[in-house]
Amino acid sequence: MTAEYQNTMEFEKHTRKSKYGSGRTFGDRCMSQVKRIVERHVNEYVSPAVHAVESSCEVDRKQATDLHVLFAHPRCNVAVRVRDLKYWERFSGEFTIRAPSELQKLTERGCADFLFYGYQNDDKVMYWRLADLSVFRKEYWQARNENRPLGVRKDNRGDHTQFVAYRWKDFSDQFVIAEQWL
Repeated sequence: MTAEYQNTMEFEKHTRKSKYGSGRTFGDRCMSQVKRIVERHVNEYVSPAVHAVESSCEVDRKQATDLHVLFAHPRCNVAVRVRDLKYWERFSGEFTIRAPSELQKLTERGCADFLFYGYQNDDKVMYWRLADLSVFRKEYWQARNENRPLGVRKDNRGDHTQFVAYRWKDFSDQFVIAEQWL
């Protein structure tokens, strides 16, 4: 067994055991539907895409990117967050970003271009929004410069991580570019 193969196996074993791995697996059940939605709406918003491909777990961890949308010219990256439908009623007015890791990737490093945020029931996304992260970054930094926080930092139950909850309505109309929302 080569060292590279062994490292890959250890990474996969760790990923399966971690919250990240189980969360990604949950969202991956509907990834083909998410790809179709993203391809259709990014095509309308940016330019014709060739297709969307899933990123590796490593790219997701380092760049908060779940999908790469490939164009005839440079690709754009999409962060995907899919939650269980049981949280819809309670949290449909907000979206969350893990802090500080994903938040830094999205605001300081500009790793993803779009955010797909949805709620799934079994293997189907029922409600979703596709948002332009350039708008998020602009409004995030503007609020910070004005000492006006947009989100609320919260502890994630049980896994010692934090996230920031943002309200959709606190962002301009340009933020959400497509949706299937109630």
